[in-house]
Amino acid sequence: MTYDVSRRSLLALGANLGLGLGATTLLGGSALARAPKLGTQSPYFHRFILGGAEVTVVSDGPLPLGPPKGTFVGVPDDEVRKMLSDNFLSPDNVVLEQNSPIVNTGDKLVLFDTGMGTSQLFGPTTGRQQKSLSEAGIKPEDIDAVVLSHAHVDHIGGIVDSSGKVLFRTRNSTSRKAISTSGPTRARWAAR
Repeated sequence: MTYDVSRRSLLALGANLGLGLGATTLLGGSALARAPKLGTQSPYFHRFILGGAEVTVVSDGPLPLGPPKGTFVGVPDDEVRKMLSDNFLSPDNVVLEQNSPIVNTGDKLVLFDTGMGTSQLFGPTTGRQQKSLSEAGIKPEDIDAVVLSHAHVDHIGGIVDSSGKVLFRTRNSTSRKAISTSGPTRARWAAR
């Protein structure tokens, strides 16, 4: 059996196949997918090499700050709104992603800031640092030192859990875990 195949018939076949697959996709079909859609978010961590260290950045979740007025000091409101809109961000609600780096030097694991912890001060989207650590394969007890950039709740809230239990214990029970902060913050707290 033979078929007459012309350029026109091949173009028509291609167009019909494209329309069929497109309609299947638009109407909610599987479009011949070999696996079901997972519908899950990727883990909230990223790992990279910096010099001789491995850095893992974990998320504490999105931190909604609300309207941008007052957040960006010294920048006209119209300019802030345009900057946010131009970058596909809401001009009515500034949302920051809270991230904490963990630096693995090969013999020490150092966490910078502990996130919001169980505080719901900024809503229910924050406080996922412990989950992000777990997704990255890091246990709180493996952290050798915690460095706090400053003593705001979104940086120190995750030192303890909801019952007040310290989350970052030393692996070596004969030594204490180092928790430190910047000089100005330390001086301000020591003066109280």
